[in-house]
Amino acid sequence: MSSATGGGKEDDPYVYEVSTASELSEAVTAINADTSDSAYYTISLQEDIACSGLSFSKNTTTILGNGHTLTFKNYGGAIQVGSGTATHPVLILGGAQDTLTIEGEKSNDTYFIGVGAINGGTEYGTLKMCDGVTITGATGNNYFGGAVTVAEGGKFEMDGGTIKKCGIDGGSVCFGGGVAVINGGEFTMNGGSIQDCFLKTAVDYTDASYFQYLFGFDYQVMTETGDALVDIDKAFHEELIADTGNNLWITLMEAVVEVYREWIDYVFPRDENTHPFLAPCVRVTVDGKPVGVVGQVKTQLADAYHARKPIWLAELDLETLCDLHRAARIVFKALSVFPASSRDVTVIAPLTLSVAAVEKHIRDMRIAILEDVTLIDLYEPKDTEERNLTFRLTFRKADRTLKDAEVDKEREKVAQSLIKNLGVRI
Repeated sequence: MSSATGGGKEDDPYVYEVSTASELSEAVTAINADTSDSAYYTISLQEDIACSGLSFSKNTTTILGNGHTLTFKNYGGAIQVGSGTATHPVLILGGAQDTLTIEGEKSNDTYFIGVGAINGGTEYGTLKMCDGVTITGATGNNYFGGAVTVAEGGKFEMDGGTIKKCGIDGGSVCFGGGVAVINGGEFTMNGGSIQDCFLKTAVDYTDASYFQYLFGFDYQVMTETGDALVDIDKAFHEELIADTGNNLWITLMEAVVEVYREWIDYVFPRDENTHPFLAPCVRVTVDGKPVGVVGQVKTQLADAYHARKPIWLAELDLETLCDLHRAARIVFKALSVFPASSRDVTVIAPLTLSVAAVEKHIRDMRIAILEDVTLIDLYEPKDTEERNLTFRLTFRKADRTLKDAEVDKEREKVAQSLIKNLGVRI
């Protein structure tokens, strides 16, 4: 391996050109030996390389594939990014106009690519994945994340590229066929795709399949016998075609609303002439952008077609919803092991006050232990210009179980703020 060129800066990194596994290992060793802990390095592959494990503990390193492949066969812990130092290491896979393939076979009862404190203790590290990078064929056994596992102190930022055909093929611990987020790790997905990843375990994906079908995820799971892979998309599509009772389509619509429920604002026009054939009519918007309507077909129109029962209709602009979905910034975080506590609050509000306005006010209070706000009941008394809105407030702390007294205190704080700022009654 030739000596590194460059100045070690972000716009002029040290560059190692490597063609063999030994040259690659020597380059990583030299990078970790740089005690400045703030230098920038680039490893540029000149050939396809089959290698053993790589561990990055210092500095910022970019691996450029130049169209080549890094292959890790029968090796656990293929790539580790983490250190206990104050300035944590950063590993960037790929770059502008670059293509890199990272290929695995088996990870032997451990992770394939690990970020953060995978093995316990205190470690910090960041992995970034760029467009043009493919991670494929990594199969774990009895562990987390076929491709990438992000643990406490670790961050995985996926800005592009593809993770495919990775998964867990057996064992009692099976989480994250493509990416697993554990013990406080963080995964941010800004782009790219995760497809054809799997878990070899008996899992009921009845509900999850609706979301996978809706957004085109190509997840796969094993059958209960473990004999064959079942493509969720294909199976669900066939069910939809055969569903003469429309029950699955109704569930799919419910899934759409659930996915976007934190964004959706419902506007209730009181004038039946607001919509040409729906009354009452709910106009659905996302961040002020119209995406559809939900309502009852007007009685006179339904009668003209001899309808036997009231007809309810929903029209959603799926193209707009898909555009919003693609633009969304998706952040994954580990689930808390401590239970949540919930409290309900019912507000008596004028008809002109939207549900979204109440939810926004509560969220904008930025209560540290408030995890979620959900509308659970709406009641409109006759001959009045008010309605009752009941919200469920969910509280949780990541490191301990909450006490009733502190939950009650925050619930009361929400109630008093609504009274003061929105003019409602509790």
